[in-house]
Amino acid sequence: MLLVLSQVQAAKADVSRTITFKTAFGTNAFSDTITIPQDSLNYWQSLTHPSAVTQYSSGQYSTEFSQFVDARSMQNTASGVASYAQFGEEDVADTVLSFVQGTGYVSTSYTVQYTLYPVETLARGGVCDDLSVLYASMMIALGFHVVFLYYPHTTDLGGSPTSHVEVGVHLTAPPEHTMFGNYTHYSINGLDYYVAETTSTRWLVGDLPPSLKDKVSYYEVAPSPTTTYIVTTATRSQTLTFQISLPAQTVQNYLPIFLLIVAGVWLIGYEIGKNSSRGKTQIFRTRRFCWYCGAQLTHNAKYCEHCGVIQD
Repeated sequence: MLLVLSQVQAAKADVSRTITFKTAFGTNAFSDTITIPQDSLNYWQSLTHPSAVTQYSSGQYSTEFSQFVDARSMQNTASGVASYAQFGEEDVADTVLSFVQGTGYVSTSYTVQYTLYPVETLARGGVCDDLSVLYASMMIALGFHVVFLYYPHTTDLGGSPTSHVEVGVHLTAPPEHTMFGNYTHYSINGLDYYVAETTSTRWLVGDLPPSLKDKVSYYEVAPSPTTTYIVTTATRSQTLTFQISLPAQTVQNYLPIFLLIVAGVWLIGYEIGKNSSRGKTQIFRTRRFCWYCGAQLTHNAKYCEHCGVIQD
């Protein structure tokens, strides 16, 4: 008798998460629902996760958190989150920071042992280095310059010795909204980087947790952005933010389209302003990501515009 064995493939278990975050320096609350295919997580988890910290015999340290940065896969997510901001670059930096904080500080054997790639952290949460890499990737995707700040000798909430990682983000002006009324920044290579703490929802850009005060830190300049983030003067009911990469000679040909985009963005800002005046607003959106490379997909996309892989 011939025995035929059949194998039934289990359905892919996509990861869906609803992340709550705040804009306008904590005034308005929003929620974004994202969906990441399990195959995408499998891809990023299959990559090597080398150690990001090296300690030398001299007692000095060097870091390589930049090897985990992937701004391209975070481009659409970062742009979508930043679109909620209404008050210029500080609000953008704080809104994205709140979103990253909202992914959750999650300490497991996997997140503690390895530094995660951004898609992994977006799906599962992570510890300080994972959340810092996610924030850095999103801010670089938006055109901001960032650095990693590594504190080798500090303490955790229980008072035990530990190390810590956070991000410094360059702003063209000092932040005006902080928890303590002042801000902490580092001047590196001619740019001022304001600290961004990713591990708790209470911190705004410029806030340095007391446990890190006067602690020795090492910095690592992250990859430079490939686009320039342009923020115009914003009001509560109108924010115009553009990333323009068209060659100068083609701008005139696209002027009608450009004007339509300006009008559309103005209307969106107007509606957000009306909702904001009524109090806190909850908005829900769903996103899909490429199972192979992790890039965000357009609505009902049959293939990934980033890597070309056909989607299920």
